[in-house]
Amino acid sequence: MIKKFVSNTLLVLASMVVTLILLELGARIYTGDWVFRNILENHIRLLMAAYPARYDETLGWAAKVGVSEHNASGAQITILKNGARSNGADALSPELAGKRPIVAVGDSFTFGFEVSDAQTWPAILESQLGRPVVNGGVFAYGMDQALIRTRQLIERYKPEILIYSFIPDDIFRCQTSSRTGVNKPYFDVEDGALVLRNSPVPEPALTDHGAPGVRRILGYSVLIHTLMLRSNYANWWLRGDQWENKQVHSNSKGDQIGCLIVKELDKLSRSENIKIYLLAQYGRNINSKSVDRSRKVISCANPQSLTVVDLHDSLREVWRRDRKMYRSYFTKHQHMTYEGNRFVAMKLAEAFEQPGIQGP
Repeated sequence: MIKKFVSNTLLVLASMVVTLILLELGARIYTGDWVFRNILENHIRLLMAAYPARYDETLGWAAKVGVSEHNASGAQITILKNGARSNGADALSPELAGKRPIVAVGDSFTFGFEVSDAQTWPAILESQLGRPVVNGGVFAYGMDQALIRTRQLIERYKPEILIYSFIPDDIFRCQTSSRTGVNKPYFDVEDGALVLRNSPVPEPALTDHGAPGVRRILGYSVLIHTLMLRSNYANWWLRGDQWENKQVHSNSKGDQIGCLIVKELDKLSRSENIKIYLLAQYGRNINSKSVDRSRKVISCANPQSLTVVDLHDSLREVWRRDRKMYRSYFTKHQHMTYEGNRFVAMKLAEAFEQPGIQGP
């Protein structure tokens, strides 16, 4: 009897292990991530080390002013005195007299994580159009933070054109008050309107960048890391017992908030007399179901005041036609390479009806 119980128990455990291995393989196939590393610790370190971040009570974090260094990916990162990313040594000054610059807002795809200053799409766009482009993108931002950042930059630069970029995950980021273990502002919805919460943003007290105990072991799994980030335990997963302010707001209103943010952009376009382009960017997995979330948000745009530049179909056509070229557009962390950013700049130039940017 005991032998049979032990045998059955071992069989069940073996089945569970095999199932978890298969699920993990499926997750890695889906994400295309085959690098064996502690994904959790890498994720935690992004904001603390790979990104030149500083605490900001309005936005949660912002780029550290005056930084000029090579980041963990070997890319030259220069942050100007105005808090914007440099467009390289030959960049035009956004303060040129009589010139209303183009302003770009968004997350790490706009900021240009893993590429050097002159290789971001705002830098390439500036070079080709011959007019100043302010790279106001900030790593790891959600659509909510990007809206707050948009208002700040409109007040400062009074731009003629503003490009508001987002990826599908930026919609999910609207659902929480914490990102990569760092506090952030967020919006609630009351009576169909956005209400700002967690402002001013509390500063976290970090005592340990690592992931102790069971989190360190499980952190090697793409499957577990992905599931935990999208669960109600995301804050514990990122912070564990090493963080103060452990309470985190989480809801499922990302699509609704994203839609209301787009409507706020519509109001800004009309009230500030600014041409706003809503740029939908995507990671390497162009066939992901998360594309549907972007489409829902885009559908809220008013074509009378917002111009949508949705890169999905264009990217998918490249993917269908030439897989090697498509892969060259993305880094191992699924951000855009220089080639990918040239593609983005080309599509924006087409939307501007401006010639001059050569396609790939």
